[in-house]
This record gives sequence, C-alpha cells and structure tokens, in this order.
Amino acid sequence: MNYPKNILMVNPAHYDVVYQINEHMNLEKKVDKELAKTQWLSLKKIYTELGFKVIEAPGNEEFPDMVFAANQLFTTPEKVFLSQMKYPERKGEVQFLQHFLKLHKAVQVNASFESMGDLLWDYEGERLFGGYGYRTDLAAYDEIKKVIDTEITTLELANARFYHLDTCLSIINKNTALFVASAFSEKTKKTLQQHFTELIEVDEQESLEYLACNAHCPDGKNIIIEQGAVKLQADCERVGLNIHTADTSEFLKSGGSIFCLKNQGWF
Repeated sequence: MNYPKNILMVNPAHYDVVYQINEHMNLEKKVDKELAKTQWLSLKKIYTELGFKVIEAPGNEEFPDMVFAANQLFTTPEKVFLSQMKYPERKGEVQFLQHFLKLHKAVQVNASFESMGDLLWDYEGERLFGGYGYRTDLAAYDEIKKVIDTEITTLELANARFYHLDTCLSIINKNTALFVASAFSEKTKKTLQQHFTELIEVDEQESLEYLACNAHCPDGKNIIIEQGAVKLQADCERVGLNIHTADTSEFLKSGGSIFCLKNQGWF
C-alpha cells in the first residue's frame, strides 16, 4: 500500500478554547490567535515541502475544535467513514467537512468513533490499530470490520491524559512505533510488542508537556515532531528518520498537536 499523498487541514481562524472536554483544556489559558495562525501555516508549509497536496478546509465559528482535522473522518482507498463524535460540541464538524469534501457515499459509524484520533494506519504493513476507552467505543470497530477486510488490532487506553490513540502511539513503519508506556495496560503493551519489533518509549515528561507522541511520520522517512520534544527528536534521528520540528504551543492548550492538526488520506 502506498502512503496517501493528500493532507486535509482546517483553517484555524476560529480556533479557540471555549469549553473543556479533555484533561489538557483550561479556560484560563487564552489562545494567541495570531501565533496559532503562524504555527498552523508553518506546519502546512512542511507538508507542502515534503511533496504532499494540502487540502485546506475553511473554519467555522461554531466549531472552534474543527482545526483538529484528524477527528472527523477516516479514509481507506475504497471507503470513507464518518465519525460519531462523543461530545455534542463537536458533532457538527463531521457534517461540515462531509459537505465540504462532497463525501456523499461515506459510511456513518453509529457507535462513538473519532476517526484518526483513534484509528491509525500502518500503511507499510497494511494494518490498522484502533484505540478505545475514552472517545471511541470498541463497537465502532465491529461496524468498520463489516465494511473493510483490513486487520484491526484494538488497544485499550488507560490514562485520561492520553484520551486518543494518536496522543500515545505514533506508527513509523511496519516494524517501528513510538509509544507512551503510561497510556496502556500491561496487556495492551504486550499486544504492541507482538506487532512491532522496535517500540521506542517516549519520555514521560515530553509526552505530558508537549504531546510528543502526537508526532507524524507521513511517508516512512520524514517525521514531524513538536519542537519542545528534544529527546524524541534525538531518538528518531538515531533510527534514521529525517527530523522536522513544529511549534504547536497554542494547539497544545486544547490537547492537540501535529498529528491532530491534519488528516492524511484518500480524498
């Protein structure tokens, strides 16, 4: 399977922290909107320079979290699945992006499901890993497996600070992944060990402070990492990856970083 060359991003004009639906959100931490725009544009530039086509969707004042484009839909080469967002504040984002992308034949998942926030591709190995426990229900994967044949390995999340799988697991290729140990039970860690020959444990402090594991390796060669996560940058350099850094300080205030800010897929 080839790595998809399209990246969906949502313009951050209306991004803000106006409610609290995860452990990172704090209404007292005000967003610097100009800085957020600058950071978002810098991330977009990295994808463009790496040869990806960035599809920019407009923001909407009703949906300040829609900038986190990983969460509303999940694509395979044949099918598109629409999220069933857990919190009512975000439910309208799904229909908004469905309409923008003209996804008239998309499959609506009925159980709670937050797309690439919890369902991650190993493109090289043609496998899927699905997190559940906080935003996505295990039943969502039963629905998806009725439509596609791809293997889905489910992983139970066990730490509310890492409420989406993309905050605690980052897949590099079929052999290598980054993970946050405290996010998983011992049983789930053993499952990861069975599927990846090289598991790189991300520093706990960097995981908490910078959501370091929300890094993104879009092509098996290059990886984009939060600029504050210097230990992870060194670890990834040691395994031969090309390192690109991005400042996401304003988006961390909402509990999201690099991987959250994009949706890589077949659009």
